Amino acid sequence: MRVTFQQFKGKWNPDYWTAIFWFDKEDKHFFHKRDKESCNWMPKHTEVEMLLEAILQVEGTEKREHLRQRFIKAIERGYFSEANFNK
Repeated sequence: MRVTFQQFKGKWNPDYWTAIFWFDKEDKHFFHKRDKESCNWMPKHTEVEMLLEAILQVEGTEKREHLRQRFIKAIERGYFSEANFNK
C-alpha cells in the first residue's frame, strides 16, 4: 500500500489536502477477491501505522493535536482490553 497527497480534489473545499491510499497489485490480504463489492480488507500493522501518519500530516495544528489524543486513547483502550478469541 502506498499513499499520495493531493490538493484541489475536494468537492466542498478544493484547497483541502487529501491523503489517498493505493493498494498494490501484490497485496494479498483481502477476502473474497473475486467479488469486489463484498471484499474485506485485513490491514497489516504497518498499513495502520501509515494510515495514522498520513491522516495527521494533512491536518492543521489544532486538529492534528485533537486526533493525536484520540488515537492515543484508542491505542490504550485496545492495549488494556482483549477479544475473547485472541486468548
